Amino acid sequence: MRILYLHQYFTLPTESGGTRSYEFARRWQAHGHEVTIITSNSNLPSEYQKIRRPVRTVLAGLPVAIIPTHYTQKMSYPQRMGAFLLFALAASREALRQRADVIYASSTPLTIAIPGILARTLRRIPLVMEIRDL
Repeated sequence: MRILYLHQYFTLPTESGGTRSYEFARRWQAHGHEVTIITSNSNLPSEYQKIRRPVRTVLAGLPVAIIPTHYTQKMSYPQRMGAFLLFALAASREALRQRADVIYASSTPLTIAIPGILARTLRRIPLVMEIRDL
């Protein structure tokens, strides 16, 4: 099965942060599934922090589409919402380019649902939405 995994803050074990998405993806891969991640560059190694255009690469054995996203906790509320929405739009574009049998979208932020719902609706692919923090 081809799984499209949407998580704005995907983190590798070599970086600081939660690796739940990485662990899920690796386990699905170990069971024979093809997993592609769509994420921002926020929690990735430093060489991806300055990218200006989306990049497709392989990180730790996983195909990853990286969307450049400027975000800090010091941003105002409108700036943060803008960053979330810009990521959602770019991730939607990338999600529509991917071939998948199922979409798995993991929040936070809740705007990760936007590319999931759009791809589900336009491509008629099942969507699983994981709400991790309300």
